[in-house]
Amino acid sequence: MSNDRNYMFLSVGQRDLQIIYDTGSVLLRDFDSQIDFKDASSYSVENSVCIKEKKICKQKDVRKKSICFPMLDKSLESVIKEGIDNIDCLFLLCTNRNKYVNKLNELYEVLSKDESKLDLADYIEKLLSYAKKDKTSQTAELLKSKIEQNGFRHHNVAITKVEIIDTGNYGFLEPIKELSGTESRAVLEKTLFRIDINILDFFEYELVKALKPFFKELNGNRIFLSTYSGGMPIMQRALDIVLDSSLIYYQASPIFHSENLTFQSPSEPIDNYLKQLKSMTYFVLSLDWESAKYQFNNIKGNKDFHRYYNKQIIPTMEPVFNEATKLNTDKDAKWFDRFATLMLRALYQRNINDVLVWLKCLEEATLNECLYKEKKLWQVVRFDPNTRLKSVYRKPGSEPIPAFPDILHKHFDENDLSNTFKGYVPIFLNSKDFTWNDDWDVINSYRNDLIHKGKSAVKIEKRILKFIQIDPADMQKAIQHLSNKDLDALIQFESKCWNNGFFQPLRQIAEKPDKDYVLPLRRLSKTYAELVLNL
Repeated sequence: MSNDRNYMFLSVGQRDLQIIYDTGSVLLRDFDSQIDFKDASSYSVENSVCIKEKKICKQKDVRKKSICFPMLDKSLESVIKEGIDNIDCLFLLCTNRNKYVNKLNELYEVLSKDESKLDLADYIEKLLSYAKKDKTSQTAELLKSKIEQNGFRHHNVAITKVEIIDTGNYGFLEPIKELSGTESRAVLEKTLFRIDINILDFFEYELVKALKPFFKELNGNRIFLSTYSGGMPIMQRALDIVLDSSLIYYQASPIFHSENLTFQSPSEPIDNYLKQLKSMTYFVLSLDWESAKYQFNNIKGNKDFHRYYNKQIIPTMEPVFNEATKLNTDKDAKWFDRFATLMLRALYQRNINDVLVWLKCLEEATLNECLYKEKKLWQVVRFDPNTRLKSVYRKPGSEPIPAFPDILHKHFDENDLSNTFKGYVPIFLNSKDFTWNDDWDVINSYRNDLIHKGKSAVKIEKRILKFIQIDPADMQKAIQHLSNKDLDALIQFESKCWNNGFFQPLRQIAEKPDKDYVLPLRRLSKTYAELVLNL
């Protein structure tokens, strides 16, 4: 539920603090790399929106008049246009490696004396240069102080609170402090690369640590993302990942800055289509074709779809989803295909309760197949709708025998029965008396508790995986393959499943003996993938 509060993230870049100069005839703004922050703090803040930027700071005939923060000015103009008059918290994203400068100097002194590591000394020298030139933290501090001093009165937006997210101060760089310079090259390189900071790992780690206290506050609210200009692109990407992963819901409102305009608003937003396409592909790969079709119908029903994609793709893709529906509902479709698909889909979703339900269904379908295919030991198999039980009849009109393997074992030759239930017995039964074996008995008892008491079977997940002969490590890798949308890796994993000691005998009973067996809906996934790439 939305709390109707507004937040803004602003990535602070090296040029986001500028000086406004009075030329005598016009006001111009410019970035001065030699800016004195103490001097700048004494100047008032002015709205830069209508002031052009021009290289002028070196000219002697101009006078410093005030300072400005162009990116924030543009961002505030954007929210004003939407009728927003208050930002509950402004988060200023910057980078700060200052507390590691002394350590880097120490390491430089050590490594510059070791001829085998002179290249690392040169690398540290570059890192020191980057760290010393980085004024984003100082810019953020000055901006925060000006806002708190009510220095932004030129905008009709109140900023209630300002938080500085000083990436570099939340722990990712700490291992550098432990270096002496005498470590192996591999250790030095691996650790020093951390302070290069132009890596996703750095920003994801730092942002999670920094924003964790604010997740509850941010959740359910509108977040203006003024992070697509200024700062570092990887920082912006990391912020998107962290917010998407850590918040349950929020309304993201990206702000795009322009060199010539105050800000830009997306005129033809394609974001929703891309999200629907991503969801549709994920559902197809996870074998959830019903959910995929729902997304497909949403896209298909939008008249603007053809503005972004090949309009011929709809009639081309429609038969694929129709075929998926047919495979799920057609009377002639084979039971093994369906139950194996449902089991696998539940495994990908880590829904062990559904796995257990479909596992029991697969067991019963296998038993039925064995019963109905037998023509010598009994000639009739009949289901009694009153007792909800099956019985077999040696001949039409003979006495019924309940169709439970352990009861049949008392009425028929064991060798004949073993042949009838070949493939089924080793998995589910004790070979001596055809009662359920211990593993299946325990699993089935959990299934009964789930169906009749609503008791979750999650505690026996590993037991079920062992029973169906899937290595938990392989299962975890498969889920990662799904997350990476690696269709070929998923097919390889599934092929390994279909040929293991659980599924392979059941495939034989279902007359699906092909070693290269692939689920029909998985084959359809490959067709879908080819079509999507032609969008």
